[in-house]
Amino acid sequence: MIFNKAQTKAFTKRDRRLLYWVMMSLIDYSDFHAKHRSIRSPTVNCHSICRALARHIPELKLVDGHYLGMRVHKKDDKRHIKLTYCPHSWLRTPDGNFIDPYPVGYMSANPVLVIAKGPYKSFGSGPYVENPDVTKEILTRIVKTRSTQLANLLKRAEGWKKRTVKKK
Repeated sequence: MIFNKAQTKAFTKRDRRLLYWVMMSLIDYSDFHAKHRSIRSPTVNCHSICRALARHIPELKLVDGHYLGMRVHKKDDKRHIKLTYCPHSWLRTPDGNFIDPYPVGYMSANPVLVIAKGPYKSFGSGPYVENPDVTKEILTRIVKTRSTQLANLLKRAEGWKKRTVKKK
């Protein structure tokens, strides 16, 4: 894989370590769930996943807000761009970058590390707009319950992984 040097300079070792931790937590959970089909997995969304991961990895800060997108439409034979948004949650690293485990508009098997500083900031964290009012809008009893269930399963999966690695 080829990486843009300007982008990689924007990330710290701690950012990469936290991305790896998030990634491995989700992989361990997936392995755990595949092995223990009898354990019911909660239906999740970005809000519950981020809350569970923030509880599981205390260095990460939960952020609620909006993710901005663009819609192109024609009016009077001219193309116009209209901003649109959706409520979204993501995680902020201590060094100021973002980890988005459930990115909007992408089908990704892995969380993404989003640049929040340097020359590519506008293209990385630009569409992420923090807005605490979103928390009031999305934080329902269901999101709280699913976040707690997922956080507990992440912890169980981590413990299960340690035990299975020791047995080998």
